[in-house]
Amino acid sequence: MYSGPFSLGTVASGVQFTGELRDENGQLFTSVQGGSISFSTFDTTSRTVSGTYQFIGKLSSGNTSTIVSNGVFNALIY
Repeated sequence: MYSGPFSLGTVASGVQFTGELRDENGQLFTSVQGGSISFSTFDTTSRTVSGTYQFIGKLSSGNTSTIVSNGVFNALIY
């Protein structure tokens, strides 16, 4: 878990984060081919963060992949 200072902008996947998605059947897709997360706001008073993300995820139990694009998170509490 990252606990240092944050700055607005975009971060490429890799060391900084891993994208994960569970589909409607509970199957887990994990990022394998890059991706990014973009932070648009950090509210240190209410301790919330907002932004967007995208990545290509692969099903953990096979070769099936999916593209996660236009992901959005708004006012997540940290």
